[in-house]
Amino acid sequence: SNATPLEKAAALDELEYIITDVTNLGDPQILLYDGTYYLYATSGNTSFRVRTSDDLIHWSEPVKCLISGNGVTWGDSNFWAPEVVYHDGKFIMHYTARSSELKSLRIGVAVSVKISTFALISLIAVPYSNNIYQT
Repeated sequence: SNATPLEKAAALDELEYIITDVTNLGDPQILLYDGTYYLYATSGNTSFRVRTSDDLIHWSEPVKCLISGNGVTWGDSNFWAPEVVYHDGKFIMHYTARSSELKSLRIGVAVSVKISTFALISLIAVPYSNNIYQT
């Protein structure tokens, strides 16, 4: 058959499609914690926002959860691709941002005991290089 893998899977009823009211997001990540879904995404040049949902369809309005200059001592633009994990009672966010002082992109690590507000705890000094690939 000339069907694509997606068409083959759909024909086998292996996929369930969810239509959501959230659009125009870059680099989205959804974290399920304590029965609530948290959606993080590239959402501003100097901040990240989080939305919540109980059903993956209807989402809250976005709320800022990491803001340049608000506990973030580096990185003043190009905030990209947040990823949040829960580990040992804390929420840890890894993300990319540009530092005008350092003149490069870096990977930041922010932490919180609350899932909706983060503060920078460390900067991983990994400048952008043509030798580093996203996998």
